[in-house]
Amino acid sequence: MQTVKRTPIIVIVLSLAVCRASAWFVTKPPTTGTTSGGTAACPSSKYRPIDSSCSSRLNPGWGKAGEPYARMLPPNYADGISSPPVMTNGSAYVSARTISFNVFSIDEVPDPNNTLVNIFFLQAIGNDLSAPAGSDDTVECCANGQIVPNAPNRCFPVAIPDNDALYSWYNITCLNYARLLTRTPAQPSQPVQQMNQATSLLDLSFVYGSTVSQSNSLRTFSGGRLLAVRRNGME
Repeated sequence: MQTVKRTPIIVIVLSLAVCRASAWFVTKPPTTGTTSGGTAACPSSKYRPIDSSCSSRLNPGWGKAGEPYARMLPPNYADGISSPPVMTNGSAYVSARTISFNVFSIDEVPDPNNTLVNIFFLQAIGNDLSAPAGSDDTVECCANGQIVPNAPNRCFPVAIPDNDALYSWYNITCLNYARLLTRTPAQPSQPVQQMNQATSLLDLSFVYGSTVSQSNSLRTFSGGRLLAVRRNGME
């Protein structure tokens, strides 16, 4: 009888534990007070709200969808508010493409122990706990491998080096990338805050939605069923 390899299972269990323990801090507001204005009511109910508000009655906004991410480190904006960071000498950081190409090989290396199910499972957990506001927006910053002129302010395309081993063959000079939506700070001198559209609970909010309107748009309101797409007569 072959011995079952437990390493992938242990990794998944530990990842679940870490994600669950840290979930309360993912969308915890930077202050220790209640939600905005401090007037949120948490009536007694058999079920929690779909946006995960009132999970903490003392701090109703903790873990709620639509709240800012908590920071584990101080913000590092070039202007202290929102502009992308630069190195200490004022020059731009090395392109993210350059770093990824040198750290991760483009060659496929089969893993004899782990399968892609580990990646998909952990990706599902990540999507359940984190959905940055604006990450699904279609903002064109780099079209056909070239910088878009007069692009929106959110644009921050990834520069491709001239000697890139892959993209240089196709005359691609950039990769499309737009910055996330942020909440305007209360004071002009304060840094912006990125918003999390997901709840802090493992509740499949990326399937069922994290607001009442999202949830309603996915339901048939018949027999507890969700809407489905039919292709060739099959769901």
